[in-house]
Amino acid sequence: MKKTEISRKEFIKMSGLGFTGMAFAPGLLGPAGTFAGTAAGSSGKSYLLKNVRLETGFVYEEGEVVHTKTELFCIEIKDGKIKSISANKPESANAIDAKGWLMLPAFRDMHIHLDKTFYGGPWQATRRGQGGVKGMIALENKKDSFGAELVVFPQHGVFYTDSVPWLKEAAKMDIDFIGGLDPYTIDGAIEKTIDFTVQLALDNKKGIDIHLHESGESGLKTVEYLIKKVNENPALQHKTFLSHCFVLGRIDKVKQEQVAEQLAAAGIGIVSTIPFGGLIMPIPVLYKYNVNVMTGNDSIIDHWSTFGSGSVLEKAHTMAQLYGYSTEFLLSRSLKLATGNILPLDDKGVQQWPRAGDAANLVLIDASCSAEAVARISPVRSLINKGQIVY
Repeated sequence: MKKTEISRKEFIKMSGLGFTGMAFAPGLLGPAGTFAGTAAGSSGKSYLLKNVRLETGFVYEEGEVVHTKTELFCIEIKDGKIKSISANKPESANAIDAKGWLMLPAFRDMHIHLDKTFYGGPWQATRRGQGGVKGMIALENKKDSFGAELVVFPQHGVFYTDSVPWLKEAAKMDIDFIGGLDPYTIDGAIEKTIDFTVQLALDNKKGIDIHLHESGESGLKTVEYLIKKVNENPALQHKTFLSHCFVLGRIDKVKQEQVAEQLAAAGIGIVSTIPFGGLIMPIPVLYKYNVNVMTGNDSIIDHWSTFGSGSVLEKAHTMAQLYGYSTEFLLSRSLKLATGNILPLDDKGVQQWPRAGDAANLVLIDASCSAEAVARISPVRSLINKGQIVY
């Protein structure tokens, strides 16, 4: 299929919303792959993929996972879902040849600011202007959206500029989360801002996403107060997220463990860009207590960091390097950071994805297994979203 090029202006025009915030989107932009005899736009139709590589189990030596077993299968897709998984038929003339590429769950970037991107333009390094976060934000209205979960995000705070009427109006729209931004630094009041955000989410049956960059005492107080409010309002459990939450990387290990346990009990997830250098987030501690951890780039080829390609598989790779996840088993587990916590094999090596009836959101990767895909940031050869061959 022909690779489609799009300008930054066209991309933003098609994919923004008035309040720009976190977007939960399946898929990953990458090098174009080809399927002989096929075209995009096949979501509503039935088609068969042959020579699809799936993970089927682990190989153990002296109790340690040393290899991941795979086999080739046929995958039938119909009406945006996986209809069946059957024995491979390499000679089938009516099937699309997946060329032995590894099939994995589609990647999900869980934190994108669509208006803060250099996507489609020439490369340039990050430039830090005056004013910190306030100096980097410009509110710009967009009309349309794309396949994503959307956050009503008060870019200039809730009370720093009077965003209350706008937030109340937007909360009634077809959005998914009520956002927030550094309540102490921006608004000057932790409780007032969190109380407003919590009540607005409850009134409109939305989730919450607080973008918390504060790493000092005010950051910790914000985390603890949000935990308190979610525990008081169980309807917000498993619907509330703290993005960035850099303060977790600044507190001592004992406190990290305490807060991680409290976050897990309250059902509050962490969306991290996996920073490193002067700040290492305690992701292993969060995993230890089963905190829902996801990742994002802030945007695609973004204002916020010079480094990176926009790939969440690269984020999983970075995480694996940071925390020494270098074994076959730990590399395979690291894939969940890129897929929104979906893994082909469970911890015991039992196949749990894909299954008939699952949404046909998947990527085909030029790799032998998920561990290699993470370790080598293996190239994406094709993306299928809701049954449609995107490329």
